[in-house]
This record gives sequence, C-alpha cells and structure tokens, in this order.
Amino acid sequence: MSDYVRADKQILVAVFGIASSLLTGIILALIKVYTGFAFYSLSFWFIIPVGAFLAGFGGASGYYAGAKLFQQKPVGGVLLNMVAASVSTFVLVYYIPYFMLEVEGHRVKDIISFWQYLDFTFAHTSLKLVGGSTSTGELGSLGYVHAVLQLIGFSIGGVAVFGWLSENPYCKKCSRYLQWTGKQDRYWMRKESLTEDMEKFTTLVESQKLSEAVRLHNEELGMVAGDAAMSSRLITRVCKGCGINHLSFVISRRKKDDWKDIEETRLAMFYVENEDESDTVLAHISEWVQIMRKQIEEYGLEPGKFFLQTMREQHSAETSNVFRCPHCGADFDPEDYRQDAPEWHCAQCCKTLPKELLGTYNNT
Repeated sequence: MSDYVRADKQILVAVFGIASSLLTGIILALIKVYTGFAFYSLSFWFIIPVGAFLAGFGGASGYYAGAKLFQQKPVGGVLLNMVAASVSTFVLVYYIPYFMLEVEGHRVKDIISFWQYLDFTFAHTSLKLVGGSTSTGELGSLGYVHAVLQLIGFSIGGVAVFGWLSENPYCKKCSRYLQWTGKQDRYWMRKESLTEDMEKFTTLVESQKLSEAVRLHNEELGMVAGDAAMSSRLITRVCKGCGINHLSFVISRRKKDDWKDIEETRLAMFYVENEDESDTVLAHISEWVQIMRKQIEEYGLEPGKFFLQTMREQHSAETSNVFRCPHCGADFDPEDYRQDAPEWHCAQCCKTLPKELLGTYNNT
C-alpha cells in the first residue's frame, strides 16, 4: 500500500512540475515572439547565464510546490524530474517561436525542421550590453557555445530548486515536511556581550536543554535589531504528525553591507522535548559544542580583537572617521570628543561609547 501511495504522490508532484515547466516556457516564448526580448538569454559578461538560470528555476518550481503540498521526500528521482522540467523549458522557449513564426505569409515550421531552425538561430545569435548599442555581431559557431551555456543555466536552475527543497527538514517516520514555528535573529556589537551570551546558549545545548536554549536565544540574548557586527539566526520547526522538533542555528558575521554565515557554527538537529537524546544526537551535540567554543574564541573572545577588526572593515580610513553607537546606531566622530575625558556619551541616546576600544583602534 505504501508503494502505491508513493507512486501516487510522484504522479501528483509530476503534474505540478509539468505545469510550471509549460507555463514558464509559454510565457517566456510569447514575450520573445511579441517583443523580441529573450529573457532567458540575459547573462553577465556574456558568459554567466543568469536569465537561463532563473528560467530553469521557474520551470522546476512546480516540483517544489508539489513536493511540499503532497509531502514528497527530496530524493534522486525528484532531482532528475526537476532538471528534466528545466531542460523541457529550454526546449519550449525555442519551439514555440518556431511554431508561431511566419516569413512572408509562410509558417517556418512548414519550411524547415525544428533542428534546422535551432541551427540557424544559434549561428545567427548576437549579443549586446543591456542599454547599450555595442553588439557582438552574429556569433556563428560560437552561438552553439552560448546555447550550451543556456542549457547549463536551465539545468542548474533545476538543481537549485532541489537544493532549496532539500533544506526543508523531513520527518521520515511520518513522511512529511516539518512546519515552521518560528525564526529569531539576534544582534551583537560588543564582544563581551557576544561571549557571555553564546556561552550561556552553548551550555544549555550541551546539557540537552534545547527548548530552554531556544527560549533563551529568542527572549534574552543580544539585541532584537541594530547596526551590529555579529548576528545569530535560530529557526524552529515541528512535525505535526509525531511532534518531533527541529532547530537550525548559525552565527553570521557582517561584511560591509552583507552578512556571511560562519559555517562552523551551524547546528541543525531533530530533538524531542523532555526526552533523553540518542547516542548519535549526543555525539552531534558534543562535536558542535567543541567547534562552537573554538569559534567563539577565534571570532572575538581575545580582548578587543573582533570588535576592532569589525570597526576597521566597516569604517575604513579611506571613507571616514565616523563610527556608530553600539546602543542606538547613531553616528559619532571621535574627533568631536576630548581625548582626556573619562567617558564619552552618545549625543542621541546618552549611553557610554566604547572609548577604550576606539583608543586601541586609533593606536593600531
């Protein structure tokens, strides 16, 4: 009976995948026919097929929706179907214009075969910069290279959808995806607060008090928002069938205007509240705790190391000498303060500014 259910699910998921492939292909092809704009041909530096990637992603997106709706596990067969959907979209965006195109009142499809049409199209492809007039001219044999890059882009789009689906925790016992129950981001500017908070969190995880660790992270640690140097993200999910919980946690480091995950701090695990964990889970927790404590030390627990490094990255000498208050985020310039003053205070929130670290920073 279970085999029948799995086959039935696969058919239903395939219907969604075929529908998204057809819909994406038809829309992109009609845009090409009526406007002359081939979205799937967009690329960076004439090489990276970003348009094809997005088109392939859209073509396979139905498999993602179907798999989530019908609780289909992300296995190899689903991956192949997603890639097939993306490749099918690639074929459609060329076949529909071939089917509709007319030359002097004659349908092109009545004169040449589809493969002859592709041969002509690829050889006569020309590329130009968006918004510019510079063109490569007809690519000739290089047009086939461009087509292969497009095909690769479509395929990678399908693989990306599968990767997106695989990131969703799946309960093997109940054969269903876990339901999202919460997400909380926390932020830190000062290394002392980061050190203390992460030690508390890590200790609770090590003691298998995972629900308490989640509550601590979401309610007490760090700041809810702010112009910070470090952040953490904790996502919780639960299986509506058996009630098993899942948490995923990672610390991120600010790099200018973006955040970069510190992969070594990532934790993803299932757990059952008020029950002792298995030896495998305990080993996983133990390994993570060791790595976590090492990373905490490496990323800022030497006096002033992390804070100063972040200050250098965010406020380089080439741009300005303006810094931000770690409490409210207001800008301040050290030159506006007396160097011999015992304390500096933020003009906006009146809280103490980290003068001692800035003094160290100015001397490095």
